[in-house]
Amino acid sequence: MSRPFFDSEKIRLAFGFACALMAAGVHAANWTGNGATQDWTDPANWNPAAVPGVTQVDINAGTSEAYPAVIGADVEANPTTLNIGTGSNTSGYLLVDEGTLNVSGGTVIGKSTIAGVNNGYGRLVNKGGNLTLREVRIGVSDGVSNPFGSGELIHDSGSLIISNIFYFGIGGNAHLKADANFTVLGATHFGFRGNKEGPAYQLMELGPMTASFKSVLIGNSANVNGKIILRGTTLESTELRVRNNASATGVISGWGKIHGGTLYNNGKIIADGENVARDLDLRYYHTAANLGSTTMRDGSGWYAINKGRILFTAHSFYANQYLVGDRSQNYTLILANCARITVSGLQTGNWNCFLLAPDHPDVPKIGFALKSVKSIWNFESPAFTSASVTFRYDETAVRDTTLLRMLRYNPENGMWERVATTYDAINLHFTASDLAPKGETNLGFFALVELPPPTLLFVR
Repeated sequence: MSRPFFDSEKIRLAFGFACALMAAGVHAANWTGNGATQDWTDPANWNPAAVPGVTQVDINAGTSEAYPAVIGADVEANPTTLNIGTGSNTSGYLLVDEGTLNVSGGTVIGKSTIAGVNNGYGRLVNKGGNLTLREVRIGVSDGVSNPFGSGELIHDSGSLIISNIFYFGIGGNAHLKADANFTVLGATHFGFRGNKEGPAYQLMELGPMTASFKSVLIGNSANVNGKIILRGTTLESTELRVRNNASATGVISGWGKIHGGTLYNNGKIIADGENVARDLDLRYYHTAANLGSTTMRDGSGWYAINKGRILFTAHSFYANQYLVGDRSQNYTLILANCARITVSGLQTGNWNCFLLAPDHPDVPKIGFALKSVKSIWNFESPAFTSASVTFRYDETAVRDTTLLRMLRYNPENGMWERVATTYDAINLHFTASDLAPKGETNLGFFALVELPPPTLLFVR
């Protein structure tokens, strides 16, 4: 009788292949929501019917906004990858409620891949949990399909760390709302890819907390709309680019503090006090707030509305010449509502530069309708002998340049007074020269206003 033949090499290969399949995540855990609870730890909610371990997790069915999958207190989930709302015409909702979520691979929230068919929506909410996500993609689309894949990340409380790249809108719509501190250790791309069917949006709403980024690129590709709204936020970033593509939109609006390394502004940065006197403080950038690589004449620049105020530092770039809100290497002002100051006989001291909303309470009463006031500056400077000030106006807000006037506030008589100016139509500059110091702040308040058009009277 012959002995059974065992091919040890075949057994070894078969075992290795089985292990490879498991490691590749072939047996992904799919949320079904068939259990009696919404708990992550309920095996009846999963297919296969077991609590996921270190594996791929897909949440594309069996949840809703009212009934999300829940990682509760004392629960730790460790998927290799996490997909929320990435199936065909599906939605997925996950709530981390004081639990722990560690994703060692990628996290995708809201994905669309097939034109007109796959419109995925995903939502991840953190309430008091601990989230560590390696690479995050929110709002993913193939760049052609419409409607878009849409995703939301709501960080209400707890901790959030994204340890690698953060793709915030890859051809789709992305929304982040955060009221607790978070950190992104890799680059953050707003609008990594556009969508040929129409502009996708990427919106971050940040509350009174600290958001720490390695770098942020807002409006990074053609046909995308990127915006950050700050409400008492400290935004930290070694590099911040606002509107990195001429066919994109990039906006930062609100109040708080932005600081870090270098700020490139090709879009709009707006101090919006929301009808309360509030500041958007830009004085803490190591490098002057700069114009980036593209030159755009479409209202790109600095603004203050609804009692808001931007705080700048004047950066010296050449022999008693200072730039406020533009590149220190570039003598020509490019961005709307920036300024250049040239002084003689300057004494040692600090500069404080403010762009104010016309309705800000610090602005002396001016006898023009607010809509006629195009910009208001206040310069607190060291003492000097003589100065000239050049302003770059917003070409999109001016109807007739012949009606523009520059005014300077005289604290000695409490009046706004017209100052003589020269006009550079090519560079959109107004310059006032031979200015003597006035009051305790020396340079003080300036306003650029557009007079109402003349009225023709016909008499019979």
